[in-house]
Amino acid sequence: MHEHQRGLLVPVQRLKHTHTKNSVKSGLHNERNHFQADQNALVTELKSVEDAIEDGAIEIAMIAVERVFDEEMSKALTGEARALRRMVRGLKNLRIEVERARLRNRK
Repeated sequence: MHEHQRGLLVPVQRLKHTHTKNSVKSGLHNERNHFQADQNALVTELKSVEDAIEDGAIEIAMIAVERVFDEEMSKALTGEARALRRMVRGLKNLRIEVERARLRNRK
């Protein structure tokens, strides 16, 4: 069976094959676009969380240094500020891994 395309006769099988091939390419392109959009959104979110926690850690550390509270509470605040900074480092490492991640191959 043949179809008439731009003045030429083209076998239907060839048209179907071309359509399937283009659909696969289009599907991979869409999958990459979705992956990159998700990746960018996650990187942005992780950076926002890092920044918010870092800001909180700085504030807590400053209050601890000012010794607004008794010595025991100031030490506890200093320890929590350090713990928050460790958390920020972990989130930064995760963000870097997400930035480096690639779309997994589907077989």
